Amino acid sequence: FGGSHLALEYSQLLFDLEADWHGRASSPASTIDATTGALRRLEEKMTTRDLFTWRLMQARYRANYDAIVRQRALTLEAAETRAMSLLAAAGTTLSATVAMDAAEEALRTAECQAAAQIAPLVLQLRVIAEGLYQTIRMKLSVPLYAAEFTERGANLDTLNVSITSAPFLLN
Repeated sequence: FGGSHLALEYSQLLFDLEADWHGRASSPASTIDATTGALRRLEEKMTTRDLFTWRLMQARYRANYDAIVRQRALTLEAAETRAMSLLAAAGTTLSATVAMDAAEEALRTAECQAAAQIAPLVLQLRVIAEGLYQTIRMKLSVPLYAAEFTERGANLDTLNVSITSAPFLLN
């Protein structure tokens, strides 16, 4: 998979990736940040050949995807909480129109903030996805790699799907 010099850390990374999805991605108890840190330390030890080994690329893809989901969840859930607080203040400390405008602004701004925060991770994820396609023809996108459906593993296409109630609040 990449060599015995990575075996222990790689196997631990796989266990950590599975543990990451116990609970909410935005939870303070989430282990996603620790797993991402472990991945970065492992990547520092990788040779160029290791970086393009498909098993290692799959783990790197998953860890980066999880980090993106966590960052988006933290930013967007905080904005949704803020928006709901603003809406709850309608009629008491704020007029309904002001509360609705402020809530909408909070939600729209958060989406832009989240996109900016995750941009480097998205770029890395796309590079890894391309590497997986080139090495093992793994199809992580319908338009890019002619995958069959997003429901069948083409999750690169669902990276920006809403993870909060913002679309419902905005419509």
